[in-house]
Amino acid sequence: MFREVIERALRKHVAEEELDETIVEDYIIRNEKDWNELYHKIVPDYLRQELERAGLEDVTLYHLKDDVSLPEYVALGKKGNTPIGVFFEVVHDNQAGETRLYYVRAFITGDQIKTLLPYYHEV
Repeated sequence: MFREVIERALRKHVAEEELDETIVEDYIIRNEKDWNELYHKIVPDYLRQELERAGLEDVTLYHLKDDVSLPEYVALGKKGNTPIGVFFEVVHDNQAGETRLYYVRAFITGDQIKTLLPYYHEV
C-alpha cells in the first residue's frame, strides 16, 4: 500500500495520498486500556508491517502525545541511504468498531523532522 507513495517521494522529495482503508475491524474502545492497545499496539504494528513491506528499513514509529494540529503518527526510516519520513492520519469509529487510515504523506527528511518529535512518543 505504501510502496507507491514512498517511491514517488524518492523521485519528487514529497508525495501524499488520501485513502479510505479500514485497517482494524470489530474493535470497540470501552476504556483507557482498550484505547492504549489500539493506538499504541494494534495500529503501530500494522503501520510498521506495511512500511517494512514497502521496503522501508530501520523504522521507528511515533504517536502524537497531545491534542495538537499534527498528524496522528510519524514514522522515520530509510530506503537505501535516503532518510524517509511518513505521516499518517487515522480515525477510529467506535460505533462501527473500525479504524480507518485516511491520509499518508511520505517525504525525504533530514534533521528538521527532529523539531516535531517532542510532540510524539515512540510506539
